[in-house]
Amino acid sequence: LTPVKIRTIALTGSLGYLEANYITQELTYYKHNMKEIQKDGFTEFVLQVGDPEKRVIKVDFEEPLAAELKAFMAKSMGRTAAIVDPVDAREALKISLEAVAPFEEK
Repeated sequence: LTPVKIRTIALTGSLGYLEANYITQELTYYKHNMKEIQKDGFTEFVLQVGDPEKRVIKVDFEEPLAAELKAFMAKSMGRTAAIVDPVDAREALKISLEAVAPFEEK
């Protein structure tokens, strides 16, 4: 647990940068504006790439716990497949527990 609730993930790729906020469920895409021509010096570089095109992508807001419970109930009644493969879920839990283990008090 942390005293500051910042839950984001950032992905950098060849076409730009994507940032997702898990709390606000906002998705922002920054399209690169790199050119084939290189400029002289860092200042020219910053002027060239320092202001990427920004686009906010609409995501339907859904309460995560409610979605999990809804999916669990549907799966228990045999209506749909699991949102996450159980083997993948177990592996993610194992990795998470290993990550926090060094910080737990003995």
